Amino acid sequence: MRFEWRSFATVAGELLDSHGDSHVPEACFRTAISRAYYAVFCTASEHLQAEGTQIPRSAKAHSIVRKQFEASNDMSRRSIGSALKRLGGLRHQADYDCSPAKQMDNSLAQLAVLMAHQTLTDIDGL
Repeated sequence: MRFEWRSFATVAGELLDSHGDSHVPEACFRTAISRAYYAVFCTASEHLQAEGTQIPRSAKAHSIVRKQFEASNDMSRRSIGSALKRLGGLRHQADYDCSPAKQMDNSLAQLAVLMAHQTLTDIDGL
């Protein structure tokens, strides 16, 4: 059975729903942002592969997938590329930047989850 990467977006939403019960809410926010990005990135990557695009199994895959969508003449694809760029930036902050100025909060995590769900819908529409 194939793993459904989009289920990460569901997990991200569940983390936000339960963060009030958590004694580590910022960890929930950061994890939700990260999972929201990976739901979109992996789903977009699989879509490109189904179209015949070779995606390497390395860190380069992130920019390759994003640029494939950004470079398209199709507005929907460019929108997906833009969302990947924005979500990727949020994920990078969530996963690597622990400075007080980059504290992750509920509104930022909610934005990431909302963007992920909308972008997954956009991918489905291709």
